[in-house]
Amino acid sequence: MHILYDATLADMRSMETELLKVCSFYINKAEPLLDNDLRNMYPIVDRLRILDDILKCENEYQEAKICLVTAYLECYEHTSDILEQHRLIQAIVDEMAKRPRLNLQGSHFKDSYMAEIECLQTKTKLTREMMKLLMSTEKHENDLHREYIEKCYRMIYEHINKQWTLIEQ
Repeated sequence: MHILYDATLADMRSMETELLKVCSFYINKAEPLLDNDLRNMYPIVDRLRILDDILKCENEYQEAKICLVTAYLECYEHTSDILEQHRLIQAIVDEMAKRPRLNLQGSHFKDSYMAEIECLQTKTKLTREMMKLLMSTEKHENDLHREYIEKCYRMIYEHINKQWTLIEQ
C-alpha cells in the first residue's frame, strides 16, 4: 500500500509547472534564433528532447540533494545538543526546499543545473569530511580519557593490594 500525501502531490504538480515554464522559456529563446523563415509553421526545437533533458537534470539535482540531506541526517544522529539539532533540522528543511538557480542569459539550462549539482556534491563531500574529522578527534580524546581512567583504576587496585603505599612528607 502506497501513501501519497496531498502536500506531496501539490509540490509535484508545482514542480511540473515550473519545469514546463523553464522549458518554454528556453524554447522561446532558441526558436527565433534558429527560424529565419516566418512562414514555416513547424517547430524547429525538439521539445521532447528538451523536456527529457530537463527531467534528467532535475533527477540528478534531486539525487544530489538526497545525498546532502542524508549526510545532514547522519550529523543529526551524532549530535546531542538540542540547539544544534534544531539548526540541523532547519538546514535539512532549507536544502529540501531549494531550487536550482538558472542562468536566464544562457542558451540552455544544463549548465546551470550541472553547476548546482556540482555545488551540492561538493557540499556533501565537505560535510562528510568534517564528520570524519570530528569523529576521529572525538575517538582520540575518548581513548585518552579511557587510558587515564584505566591508569587510575590500576593504581587504586595496586594500592588496595598493598603493592605500593603513599608516603606523606
